[in-house]
Amino acid sequence: MEHTDMSLFFLQICVMLLTALIFGQIAKKLGQPSVIGELLGGILIGPTVLGASSLGVFDELFPMETSISPELDRFIEFGMLLFMFIAGMEMKWNIAKGLKKQVCFSSLFGILIPLCLGAGIGFIFPISQAYDRSAEQWIYALFMGTVLSISSLPVILKTLLDLNLLKSDVGAVIMSSSAVSDLIGWTIFSCLASIVKSEGDVAAAVIGSMLKIAGFIVLLFIAVYGARKVSTKMKNKITRKETASIILLIVSVLFTAAIAEKAEVHSLFAVFLLGVAFRNCMKFTNVGAIRHIYWLAMEFFAPLYFVSIGLKTNFLYAFDLSLTAGILLIACIGKIMGSGLGAAAGGMEWRKAACVGFGLNSRGTIGIMISSTAWELNIIDEKVFVALIMMSIITSLISGPAMKKMLEGNTVALMKTVEGGERYGTN
Repeated sequence: MEHTDMSLFFLQICVMLLTALIFGQIAKKLGQPSVIGELLGGILIGPTVLGASSLGVFDELFPMETSISPELDRFIEFGMLLFMFIAGMEMKWNIAKGLKKQVCFSSLFGILIPLCLGAGIGFIFPISQAYDRSAEQWIYALFMGTVLSISSLPVILKTLLDLNLLKSDVGAVIMSSSAVSDLIGWTIFSCLASIVKSEGDVAAAVIGSMLKIAGFIVLLFIAVYGARKVSTKMKNKITRKETASIILLIVSVLFTAAIAEKAEVHSLFAVFLLGVAFRNCMKFTNVGAIRHIYWLAMEFFAPLYFVSIGLKTNFLYAFDLSLTAGILLIACIGKIMGSGLGAAAGGMEWRKAACVGFGLNSRGTIGIMISSTAWELNIIDEKVFVALIMMSIITSLISGPAMKKMLEGNTVALMKTVEGGERYGTN
């Protein structure tokens, strides 16, 4: 990088962080997750608003044709690895003791119904014309089903904390079901990403991708279990334990991402699994180290990422009202009905079940990340990308108020408390 490029690089980060801070705080004041404000702030300083003005500020600040330079993109990508690691660390499988039936049915219905609806609209209405070969239409259709079936664990976690529901039975079912849907969704998407990147026979690519992912998961959990044994023996021999733990965790994330890319497994999915493995197999006890990485990922890199989404395209130019409304409607019907019916089938009272449905309807950060990656891989076109971003924002906006409304003035508020365990995050 030349000196002028370095200067511009630092200036871009400054502008993006300040934008994230200002609009994130405004969103919080309005009772919304900060990610919503960060994304809207990115749209404001991006080609949609600032770039459309005659001032020329946007062109001076982001002169690249794609707005985001390769160097800045790589920098943010590193931060997203930490973000997905922390998201995996938030997944604790025993949070819903005694509620396995509700979690099982809610997860099953909450994945299958939106997956089928999303894949259906992908086949019936081939909105994206990104591919020339007819065999690849199914990739687009399956992606649409996948992105409509997932939930956003980080946004859901924040919503449950705001509503004081995290340690309730409703909160436990929502968190556990979200963990299952995220894991399945990322597995499917990682397979699709590997198939898109590969060349040759589609059937061989599908089988190869599944075998690689399965093998990678097994090896990852074996490695983490082995690391647990080593760390137990070494824990009293390391000075400055917190610093050493931070460095070793970051090295683990980067090494896992490097091996995953070589194995053609999506790096974000790989480090997400690493976080799950650390939380559930490693029994990692250095909470201070995790808190430092949590802050770096959630308060520094994540805001940069969500502001950068708004810089990637002109949201007004690519906005299609009928397409966005259709995707939003299918997304809400599929997830609320699927998860809600599943929770009710598991024996949950109907108001609680509806609350579970609305809680899991939030696509938020995960929906945005998967949509952004799919656009980069040319699975979807620009209009579908914008529609999915809008769907992720709107479902996140309505999730909290809808849950609050469902529980208003009802004895459901006096819900059973469950053991939720410690969290590593700070907000």
